[in-house]
Amino acid sequence: MTISDPRKRLLDLLRIVAAYNDKGYQWIPHDAAQVALYRDQAQSEILQLTAEIGEQAFSGDLLDMLKSGAAARDNSGDTYLLAKSELA
Repeated sequence: MTISDPRKRLLDLLRIVAAYNDKGYQWIPHDAAQVALYRDQAQSEILQLTAEIGEQAFSGDLLDMLKSGAAARDNSGDTYLLAKSELA
């Protein structure tokens, strides 16, 4: 995967989002409105990258996580790990 590959960009984003949701927002620090804005922006980018890659590239479970917003709220890295197993 090259740096411009949407699969790599999605994996990088999911890893960063999980770290942010785990404790990153506390280190910055962000208030509730800033956290919500970050997650909304992350969700928009997740949806864009999902469309670029094509929904057929994802399992049903992962696609649900990506489309529902669960991936933008994930603080465990589970979405990243599942995506890595499917896309890498």
